Amino acid sequence: MLKLWQERLGLKLHHKEYIITFKNTNFAIKAEQCLLEKMHVGVLPLPSQISAGCGICLRVKQDEINAALAALAEREIAAAGLYSRTVENGQYLYEKLPIMFTNG
Repeated sequence: MLKLWQERLGLKLHHKEYIITFKNTNFAIKAEQCLLEKMHVGVLPLPSQISAGCGICLRVKQDEINAALAALAEREIAAAGLYSRTVENGQYLYEKLPIMFTNG
């Protein structure tokens, strides 16, 4: 019901999460294993809107991104890219963010 009222009033529905891309599948698998020890992450095919990476990426919740990036840096797992993903009016929007660390 709330969603219906938001749509009628023209309010945009927002939900932010982060996408981490990797140079190769090996880094992506290592990153997944590292992060699953501490939090819930999703493994996704690389969205067509993002051209950097190996073809798979990780989805991390907004409240866990800092811990995720710290854990990857600690284990020296290189990220190729970092993107915010917002759901707006039922569609995904991606914004490239500065890479906070790179290793390897």
